Amino acid sequence: MLASVFLILLFCGAVLLFDHVQNVGFVVATDQLGIISLALFISVFVVPMIVKLIAFYTNNSKQDK
Repeated sequence: MLASVFLILLFCGAVLLFDHVQNVGFVVATDQLGIISLALFISVFVVPMIVKLIAFYTNNSKQDK
């Protein structure tokens, strides 16, 4: 489950990167919009996933002791 989510995130990141590389000579406004959308994407998807992972590992280490 988590691996599939990570693969989807990786794929989205690769697509965004490829799109960015294609539009290097583009307007700065669209670049800023892309950075903002990427920041939103990270804050909405990546941060909660990291928090869940940390919580999962800390719970497991507490049970081990």
